[in-house]
Amino acid sequence: MMDRLGGVFAFVQAVEAGSFALAAERMGLSRSAVGKSIARLEERLETRLFQRTTRRQSLTEDGQAFYERCVRALAELEAAETALDSGRRAPTGRLRVSAPMMFGRYCAAPLLRELVLQHPGLELEMAFSDRVVDLVEEGYDLALRVAPLGACRGNRGGACPEGGPRGECRG
Repeated sequence: MMDRLGGVFAFVQAVEAGSFALAAERMGLSRSAVGKSIARLEERLETRLFQRTTRRQSLTEDGQAFYERCVRALAELEAAETALDSGRRAPTGRLRVSAPMMFGRYCAAPLLRELVLQHPGLELEMAFSDRVVDLVEEGYDLALRVAPLGACRGNRGGACPEGGPRGECRG
């Protein structure tokens, strides 16, 4: 499949550049590699795409029709890549956050509000509670907790069990 797309890309580049040599330069390939790629494409399609003379090249009727469709197909592939890329850069969807009552209302909420304003595709759902939540069971994406530095070391869940000795975790 990749070879097929490579042949199509080389063909489109050769048409737009007006020569195999210039297409090869733009693609960082040798003129021979571009020529062979297009020859394989013509062989696979069982038709000539270019009318070549020693001084110029022009598209055949089949070549012109194929070129028009290839340009649309490559543009569609580019659009698909762009859509994926933009989806990676801008957060979208629902973000469920749990935070302690006071810290959540006065510290986290204003910051997260700014995040939502910067990313309109993001839907924020915040829950303020001082109880320890189960992220998986309750469907939270993020839980913010306030504890002294060094507290809860070694707890894979990240939250101290209620009643645990200060600075260490059970479990």
